[in-house]
Amino acid sequence: MQPWSTQYARSLSVEQWVDEIGARFVKAIQQEVNSLPLREPIKSTLAKCGVEPESLSPCLVDWDIYNASVLGETASLTFTDWFFVITRPWHRPQDDEIAVEPVLVDDDESQTILIGFDGILHIDNAGALSESEVVTVYTDPDLMPVLHERDDSDSIFSFHHF
Repeated sequence: MQPWSTQYARSLSVEQWVDEIGARFVKAIQQEVNSLPLREPIKSTLAKCGVEPESLSPCLVDWDIYNASVLGETASLTFTDWFFVITRPWHRPQDDEIAVEPVLVDDDESQTILIGFDGILHIDNAGALSESEVVTVYTDPDLMPVLHERDDSDSIFSFHHF
């Protein structure tokens, strides 16, 4: 495997990016994406949905990478992620909170909801993920895919956990 650098990244075709993501970055990406719900702005969105951020254990479902680009000494991967969380059983949305349509209501009245977010992962010249950012968080079920039927031909790399 060739050592990583942004110069090397600039030489990659789309097919080679897919291979590099799978061979070199998939575990680091998975760890980074799993940590994003514990940080802002997702953390505050979850609180507004009735999820206790302190006890949050999101169930990662899927993530897709849509493109790769290199600017200066940083490579960037644009992605979308979907995950499930469970609300507190006693929670009822207030006026300033987000009312979310659940995908499942448990016997104790807690709700399983699906959250999606778009973001950008940054890879530095040494090949380390850094400075990830969340661009958009969404809770509208109309913006969510039917995960088990999904086949997104626009993505260059997909991780399916569902």
